Amino acid sequence: MSRIIIFYSRTGNTKSVAEEYAGENKTAIYGIKDLVNRRGFFGVVRSAFQALLKKATPIDEVSIDISAYSRVILCTPVWFGGIPAPVRTFIMKYGQLVNKVEYIVTYKNEKKDYRKTMKEMDKLMGKVHIREAHVLISGKSGDQT
Repeated sequence: MSRIIIFYSRTGNTKSVAEEYAGENKTAIYGIKDLVNRRGFFGVVRSAFQALLKKATPIDEVSIDISAYSRVILCTPVWFGGIPAPVRTFIMKYGQLVNKVEYIVTYKNEKKDYRKTMKEMDKLMGKVHIREAHVLISGKSGDQT
């Protein structure tokens, strides 16, 4: 069974979680490359706006054959209670190539329902995830990881 962990991380927190999982499970890893500048105050505002309004955004073309993997572990932060725009774009463009999907979500606001985000990803993906995990990121308050 071939697996790959595909992640998106704005701040590096989710990337760390993905790298740790990949190392422990000897899993291939691939990062979604966002083509939008999300640094600083305006980057956070743009990110919040896109997550809340369920917007897609430009991402780099994926350079791997996703369909070659029997299972994709999608590792993503929860932004403002929703799917980050780069992850939404990835799912919209490549979700149909995924055979089976698992989710690892990271979040900083424990009052937000991360399961709602997973249900929305299932809907966009057109399939139900077969396994899930969640990681509460401690540190500075905020909603992006």
